Amino acid sequence: MRLWLLERAAILAGAGLLAWFFLNAIFQPFYCGFGFNSDQFSGLHLAQSFAFLHGAKYPSLESGILLTPIYGPVGFCFYWPAAMFSLPSNAVLAGQIMAAACFFVPALWIFVKKNQPSRTSDSVLAFLVFGLLACTRHELKYCAFGIHVDAPALGLAATAVYLIYSGMQSRKRMILSALCVVLSIWSKQTMLPVAAALVLYVWIAQGRQAAVRYSWFLALSGVLVTAVIIYFFEARDLWLNMVTIPFRHPWASPEKLGMMGAPLSNPLFSSDKWAAGLAVIRELVKAVSIPILIFLLALYRDFKAGLFKRGISSWFASNPWSVFVLVGIFLLPAAFLGKVKIGGADNNFGLSLYFLFIGALMTLGKKRSDVFLFCILMAVTVAHNRMVLFQNPLAPNEQRFVVDTAWRFASKYPEEAYFPGIPLASMMAEKKGYHSPIGIWERTAAGFPVTSAHFRAGLPAKMKWVVLGPSYGFMPVLAPFLKRFPGCSVTDLPEL
Repeated sequence: MRLWLLERAAILAGAGLLAWFFLNAIFQPFYCGFGFNSDQFSGLHLAQSFAFLHGAKYPSLESGILLTPIYGPVGFCFYWPAAMFSLPSNAVLAGQIMAAACFFVPALWIFVKKNQPSRTSDSVLAFLVFGLLACTRHELKYCAFGIHVDAPALGLAATAVYLIYSGMQSRKRMILSALCVVLSIWSKQTMLPVAAALVLYVWIAQGRQAAVRYSWFLALSGVLVTAVIIYFFEARDLWLNMVTIPFRHPWASPEKLGMMGAPLSNPLFSSDKWAAGLAVIRELVKAVSIPILIFLLALYRDFKAGLFKRGISSWFASNPWSVFVLVGIFLLPAAFLGKVKIGGADNNFGLSLYFLFIGALMTLGKKRSDVFLFCILMAVTVAHNRMVLFQNPLAPNEQRFVVDTAWRFASKYPEEAYFPGIPLASMMAEKKGYHSPIGIWERTAAGFPVTSAHFRAGLPAKMKWVVLGPSYGFMPVLAPFLKRFPGCSVTDLPEL
């Protein structure tokens, strides 16, 4: 009776806390890095999404608009419904809700439908804890609530994993799973290890023949989806933006991890590179410590119960959480490389943590006493982020409406104002985009400096104003180009 009461109290408290933290994450901006908060960074990626919607292509070395084109096109397409809103602030809010739906809905479905003896209350508690972690841990929060390709990539990959472990005997489910994996990779290329992890899981759980069949489905899906994408975009430009440029980005110096700038030009085995690599490894170990501890507890329980005596294949097949562990582990190298390079942010860790935490929480619930573990995880998560409890999620957020002011000005004076830090304003006012300083920086960092002619081609035709807004940190990037336009007035948004 006491456990039942504790369980119901935990569900009610967890639901209330999750709603509060969720609303705060949606309506109140949080820092994303590089001098941008979540609203501003979301606006940048939404501008790239709308650019594709209006027919823009991936930029080549010599031409094209430089927004943030180093990801695949599929993830950006998920945000096209936000274009129905007239005000940019509403479009950003709608896009953030879409990102949250891509992130949370597959996870909720997985917890509810997990193939193991479990009560509904355990599934609800597991999802509530997962939701609180996603709303409070910056690595996951960035992926869940920022408009980026992360959320669609994770949602597609999670759907692929669910389809595999819940129906490996079904050819239809295997085909749909393979298609979701390919779409996830074409959302964010660092999701490529998911394919290898799922092939390995199928091999272990169902045997070599099933793994070969699934590999064929992956290959055929890859050919089909790639053919469709190449029909709309130049293959050479896709390779340049999605592979060459990210690959050529150098490692960051140890003190500048997660920041724009400070690339390392030293040899591979220099002391600075070792220091940067070790710093990222320390962060990664700290990030995965909680799910790893839960995994060890689950392994200890299964070993004590003698479940490994039936063979490793039987154990994998009867423990669906194991596939999430495999996927999370396979994504760790990509998380490391994404973080250690200049500009690498915490969302690189979030791709792996998403699967590790889902797998970890799926292991709980086999015993009634696990309700105590759920309560401890919930309490520690909330206590570590207790200041959010005192924040009003519906408090006025003036920063969100900066883009509306810029949009009104751009609508009144089309092709006359350049908003380096607010590209969404021009995109929604004029249905065309102009260079983002991040896009310029990404090219320069990869060793492809933007020429004056390329820069000029991506500016308003009758440019009179350069409105900085939230782009002060990028003035060193813009200054060499803007000095060639002495007739333009460089100003800040409130002065207009």
